[in-house]
Amino acid sequence: MNIKKLLFIFLITFNSINELNAQSANNQVYGFISDSLSGEALIGANVFIRETGQGMATDNNGYYVLSEISISKPTLIVSYVGYSQYEMELDFSQSNSLNVMVSL
Repeated sequence: MNIKKLLFIFLITFNSINELNAQSANNQVYGFISDSLSGEALIGANVFIRETGQGMATDNNGYYVLSEISISKPTLIVSYVGYSQYEMELDFSQSNSLNVMVSL
């Protein structure tokens, strides 16, 4: 009887941990990168998460999407040749999807 209870508790705990990991990996940040003076889109700006190295370049319209971020408070880095680098700590405790518009 004790082995069955232990096995049951183990399976419930393991399943709960897997669900928590799956939820945290569903975080995403998306947005638009622009020039602060002209408002024009910065095509090919680098956007990445410092802690994981996960990143991308903005598309032809200045937009980006980083998905499956597993850290609850990662640092977003935005850089573009000729502009100062932008850094911001994100906080996914209130929402798993953040819209971050950056003007460099």
